[in-house]
Amino acid sequence: MKKNMTAKIWAILLMLCVLCTGLSVSVLAEETDRKIGSIHIKTAPFAAGTNLALCKVGTYQEGAYILDEPFNQSGADMTNLTEASASKAAAEKLTAVAKEKEELSLVGVMDENGAVTFSNIDALDTLYLAYQINNEDIVRVSPMLIVLPYYSGAVGVLYTADILAKYEDVRVTPVKGAVILNKVDSEGKSLAGAAFRAEKKHYFQEGEEVPATALKDDQGSFVWKTLSASLSTNQQGQIVIENLPVGAYRFIETKAPAGFILDTTPVEFVIDKPGTIRKDADRYVKQDGDPVILTIKNKPEERSEIIEESSTPETSKIKPDGPPTDTGDTDSTKKYIIIGVVVGVSLVAVILLFVLGRKKKDREDDEG
Repeated sequence: MKKNMTAKIWAILLMLCVLCTGLSVSVLAEETDRKIGSIHIKTAPFAAGTNLALCKVGTYQEGAYILDEPFNQSGADMTNLTEASASKAAAEKLTAVAKEKEELSLVGVMDENGAVTFSNIDALDTLYLAYQINNEDIVRVSPMLIVLPYYSGAVGVLYTADILAKYEDVRVTPVKGAVILNKVDSEGKSLAGAAFRAEKKHYFQEGEEVPATALKDDQGSFVWKTLSASLSTNQQGQIVIENLPVGAYRFIETKAPAGFILDTTPVEFVIDKPGTIRKDADRYVKQDGDPVILTIKNKPEERSEIIEESSTPETSKIKPDGPPTDTGDTDSTKKYIIIGVVVGVSLVAVILLFVLGRKKKDREDDEG
């Protein structure tokens, strides 16, 4: 009886050992079959701070892609994914579902290099979807399908995938323009020393208080704001302003060059294209793009001669060896001297005739 009992106990213990051994082998097999990998996705440095999501959407079995729930209802065509257009179309449809089921995704933030890494993920014939969450006004990363293990033609099977994502730079680069003002006379000669005030047209946005002095055009209410109070033309008659944002501007002359008439007529211009300038020898010229080039002319001052009226054609004369003298009294004196000489000569002649006549008469009397 005891022998039978002992045999049963040993039999039970043997069965338990067999069961434990089987379970252990099964667990070890599962752990051995499970592969761990990672996906490293890189874009560009300007995409730093962009959130990228990674979501498991299916598996790769016997040469075919099998989608998990709920992605098998997305309508994505999982055939011919070797073609770029077919892969993109499938990724876009799967992305729409993934955004609705965001709890199924892992989210990573791109670092200063525009890269993000998803580590410790299943890598045994697993199909992943990577898609963008934010910053679409800066960069647009194309959604992509990635299978782990990843096959590289040069290396072979990899459980760490390095992916260079396709992306589009959609940053709005502000237009920066430039202006060259050339100040010249009517003959095109450069004029230095002219002073101008530069102003920018400021339109009031919704919510801004519009002052009573504001002007208005077809784009709304605006005022001219001073950009620079005093700019002077250099020796080449030029004023230059660079890095001007898009907008309307104007120059107003505040000081004319020496010898020229001040012209305060505003000279307006518009910056709507990028442009840069450079200095060539001693003058500023266009470098790239379409800088605005203005030419502003000045009229010379009118000079009128003042003529003093006088009773005589010549008002003064300068003697070769002396200072200027007043000739009015001298002319009068000469006239009187001439008259006196004429009168004196006439009197002398009369007296001589009288004396000669008297002597002749006396001779005749003595002879008689």
